[in-house]
Amino acid sequence: MSLYQDASIQRKLTFVMLTTSLLGLSLACMTFEIYERASYRRALISELSALADALGANTTASLAFIDHQSAQDILAALRAEPHIAGSCRYDRNGNLFAEYRRNGKGAVCDKVAADSNGWRFQGESATQYRTISLGGEKAGTIAIVSDLQELHAKIRQYTLISAAVIFLSILTTLLVSSRLIRLITGPILQLAGIASRQAGSGSVPG
Repeated sequence: MSLYQDASIQRKLTFVMLTTSLLGLSLACMTFEIYERASYRRALISELSALADALGANTTASLAFIDHQSAQDILAALRAEPHIAGSCRYDRNGNLFAEYRRNGKGAVCDKVAADSNGWRFQGESATQYRTISLGGEKAGTIAIVSDLQELHAKIRQYTLISAAVIFLSILTTLLVSSRLIRLITGPILQLAGIASRQAGSGSVPG
């Protein structure tokens, strides 16, 4: 703090301008990142809901005829979506009827939530649960799990772009402020110099 107090007017003004610019840009970048996350979540929820409705309706007949293989084949169509980690189809009692796993191993669905209806975001995945009805009665539930690699990739890319923008903005602020500040401090320093010289020469009364 003492170094800042002892700094010249020009350095103080430069520091104030840089701090203000950095704060404003940081807040703007943070706001856009939050908006990007929210937009991605809304788009992902909409996509998973549409997939859940379509697959739920297509596997209802397989469930009615207890055709596990047919339901497995229908769910396997999700391999065309690289971000889908897996899907599970449950019967009306919450028992697993068919499932699809992208990597072929590991659990992808939470059986505890088999009777729920909605979506849930976790650390590395998002899951959409959908209740399927047939003739006005519950015919089971379907769950679709998506990874969040695309979101993480977008955030990393956005962070790099934000860092580059902030760095270039700081350089631009330094270059521009050095010229503008001289226009402000020049007359002030000139007046200060005149006052200092007058005080140093001293006027002795006659």
